[in-house]
Amino acid sequence: MTERPLVRIAHRGGGVLAPENSIAGIEQSLALALEMIEVDVRRTLDGALVLSHDPAPRGSAVAVRASTLAELRAAREPIATLDEALEAARGRARLNLDIKEPDIADDVMARVCAHGAEEACIVSSLETQALARFAEIAPSLPRFLSYPKDYGNASRKAYMTPAVNAAVALMRMTLPRRLRGMIGPLPGASATIFHKLVTPRLVGMAHGLGVSLYTWTVDDLDDMRRLVALGVDGITSNRPDLLAQLPRVAPAPARSR
Repeated sequence: MTERPLVRIAHRGGGVLAPENSIAGIEQSLALALEMIEVDVRRTLDGALVLSHDPAPRGSAVAVRASTLAELRAAREPIATLDEALEAARGRARLNLDIKEPDIADDVMARVCAHGAEEACIVSSLETQALARFAEIAPSLPRFLSYPKDYGNASRKAYMTPAVNAAVALMRMTLPRRLRGMIGPLPGASATIFHKLVTPRLVGMAHGLGVSLYTWTVDDLDDMRRLVALGVDGITSNRPDLLAQLPRVAPAPARSR
């Protein structure tokens, strides 16, 4: 039986098992020998690149963009820098740098190069402008378009559940035929897709286009195994301990008819 590598990706550094985007979380994921660790990158007022998913780090009301690194650390200790993450992961796992702001590509690439980590990173983003810039300045760096945007954090609001479920159902039907148009303007890019949108048709379309397909954010072991059986190339999870139970290689999926 043909086998293929499976990329197991810890979400926000260490998922829910450690403070998000922390060096402690990264170290915990490294101890589980996962292939990749995802972190979120933003730029401070004084030009430092720090790890934060939200405009203000969780537990703080101080916005990254409007604050210096010293101010952020005074308000919320500790906040990790991209330099610290690159150093922690050196030679132990690849980093998926989730680019949260479209205008930081050049700064991010400068730090990656300063650490000699060009072959140890990929970039992903909801922002096509950021991915297009990386294609210009680092064409050999793997780039992943994230989809979809969670407008207004609708998926986290209980009263929005019916609307979110309806939107997901529609996207599941239409995404396979739209994938070419989404990826087309970003030559060389692959895709990382919300796991509820992944279907056999989508996996087949992606692989037919020569596109790697990662998925996020999967926190149930049975769901992980189902997605592996569908043929996804990588799984991102808040539960790196569960990811570690998946094999490093997986059987090739059966061809859908």
